[in-house]
Amino acid sequence: MGLDELSLLFGDYLPFLYTVVFFIGLKAFRQNTSLTMLALVLALAEFSMYVIRDPLWAWANKNPAVPYDIRLLGWYGCWVVCYAAMIILLLKVHEWTNITKSNPVTYVQQALWGQGTLQLIMLANALTFNLKPISLFYQFAIPITNVFIALYVMYAILRNTIHVDIKVTANRNSGL
Repeated sequence: MGLDELSLLFGDYLPFLYTVVFFIGLKAFRQNTSLTMLALVLALAEFSMYVIRDPLWAWANKNPAVPYDIRLLGWYGCWVVCYAAMIILLLKVHEWTNITKSNPVTYVQQALWGQGTLQLIMLANALTFNLKPISLFYQFAIPITNVFIALYVMYAILRNTIHVDIKVTANRNSGL
């Protein structure tokens, strides 16, 4: 199994992973928080991108009636729009719910901005020089960033839901 197949397989499970993380956060916090809003927006966005991915791929790769440049613009442009929409939606959801944006939301927004920028770089590369190193970097960077975003969101929610209290007692006669 190649990296392309592995990244698509992981991408297939992202919407469900974010949904589970959302419900874990909702149950643990018993209210909407910045982290639960983050997980909810990511879940909804990933479900949406999951639905359009295969038809868009088929259109971009198997549609000789449309010029190649337009197909490239459609493929990469769609993902840029998705990432921008996710960033804006995260801002708006926090504004609408009057919840203060947490640091993890800012970090995920930066990662999404990076992914959108990488899509634009890949589009420029595909339209001009078609350099293999840029294509290889893209092939690895997008799935790795998706994995790190998912792991980071899970970590952030679990870190804020698991509380460990350590009590230390000292006895005066213990010889210390």
